[in-house]
Amino acid sequence: MWMNSEFSRYRITGNPLLPVTIKRDPNSEGRSLVAGVWLSMSPSLKGQVTLPVAEWIKSVGHENRVPMYFIYGAKDSTAENFAQRYAGLAKAGTKPGVTGSKAVPDTKLAGADLLTVKSLNVPELIGLYLEKVTKDNPGGDWDKRDVEKNPYIWQIGAAVPINAKTEGQKNMLPLPLNRFLR
Repeated sequence: MWMNSEFSRYRITGNPLLPVTIKRDPNSEGRSLVAGVWLSMSPSLKGQVTLPVAEWIKSVGHENRVPMYFIYGAKDSTAENFAQRYAGLAKAGTKPGVTGSKAVPDTKLAGADLLTVKSLNVPELIGLYLEKVTKDNPGGDWDKRDVEKNPYIWQIGAAVPINAKTEGQKNMLPLPLNRFLR
């Protein structure tokens, strides 16, 4: 959800009190995302709340061309099904070979637990993937972001922009979840 939301967050200049002076950066903050690595990705939270993960993956991976890697325990058939489905949704938007899924042999461990067993080498696997992705594409337009100073808006589709943070505010205002959970 966060990665998807970054493609709707824009830096602005001008006075927010005078809408006619506001100029929106043509590029969303999502332009600086290099890749996503997912450990046993699931469309639900604790099996109770189902989220539109497939839509987010398609938006970020396919439409916005962010490479993604889905890692799961080879003995976890549910995680395998999700990994292959999500990799397929994201793959069409990225260059060949940078989006895919990977089974970690001989384990049913899931999520962050995949990082806890040293012999599984999952951190090394992630490092190799990130080296591969960043070799040809080190990332978007990196520049200094004075997040405290810069104001931001949420621009979701053709809807009226929503204030995300005013100049001088330390934290972002809450993400308008109702627009991301459809």
